[in-house]
Amino acid sequence: MKGTFFFKRHQHKDKAFVKALEVRDYARWPFMNFPDLFFYDHEHGEYGYGINNQLDMVFQKKRPVFIVPHTGRAGYPYTLREAWPHAVARFVFSEGSKKMYEMCKVPGPIEVIGWAWSAIYPFIEPNIGEKMKILFCPIHPNENGFLHKIDRTVNHQTLRAMARMKNVADIKVRYLQALEHQGLWVEDGIEYVKGDPDGSLKEVGEADVVIGAYTLAYLSIARGKPTIMIGEHEKLHSGNTKQLMKWTNTEHLWKDYVKYPYNFEEVFYDADDVYKMIGEVLRYSEEVEAWSSLFVGDPFDPDKFVDIVEGYLDGQTNKFLQQDLHEINKLPGSIVEPHFVPKEG
Repeated sequence: MKGTFFFKRHQHKDKAFVKALEVRDYARWPFMNFPDLFFYDHEHGEYGYGINNQLDMVFQKKRPVFIVPHTGRAGYPYTLREAWPHAVARFVFSEGSKKMYEMCKVPGPIEVIGWAWSAIYPFIEPNIGEKMKILFCPIHPNENGFLHKIDRTVNHQTLRAMARMKNVADIKVRYLQALEHQGLWVEDGIEYVKGDPDGSLKEVGEADVVIGAYTLAYLSIARGKPTIMIGEHEKLHSGNTKQLMKWTNTEHLWKDYVKYPYNFEEVFYDADDVYKMIGEVLRYSEEVEAWSSLFVGDPFDPDKFVDIVEGYLDGQTNKFLQQDLHEINKLPGSIVEPHFVPKEG
């Protein structure tokens, strides 16, 4: 065995990374056993609490920390929050995401390792039967059921637009948690599937067109499906309560760069515009192809991922692991005692 690692579990999103490490003779261990390597998908907690508290503990023990993507959405969460300053490196799926990190002044190395959450297919122009099959995947609530009113409104208006089409198209809604938490209701003539956040692409594979948000939309584009995004016109925000909601103040730097060609908020109040956009997205688009190449990128390369990790373990991590703890000591709620110098091991 080469070594041990902790990998923070989030939905299905750790699977490809964990498999890559295990194939190369690393063993997954629980956090409490303090393994050799640590992998996290975000740094969202306030200093002294939650994830940041764990990260500070790991930093004390001089264990290397690597950050992997939390969502397919390029640049998130660094459009909203400052990055934890002591990561050895951050992994991203694509060159477009790397550029977004650079725009947000994320510290440390940024490594591109390819799209890890599904296979990648070329665009598939659907062979539509008697009725077009449209899959709507709304913006999902947080684990505690909270979803901001802005997102509930986007979901609500999208479903209203879908309801106007139910006589000419087969509409399916794939949702997580309770419908009422996300501004939705049961509409006669529309099929509903309550899903799990497991990366399943069954309903995506069955659809002619997918209308969805965030990671699901990226998965659909990677699958080669005609895709329309929702939620991209709203000011970027995140939080699991109204009081903890954070809003970006950097969108002037990156919003035009990351914009997807087809966004449902541009049309959902006008039935004619809805039909026009759906008709356009059914056909191959060089603009969508260019966007996909930039923000979905190439397939995940497991050997490249582990090679990069091991490259940092060959001594390149020292400049990160030997950092002076002066700055972290000044953070409110820090678990690091003043003038504490971490010991080896």
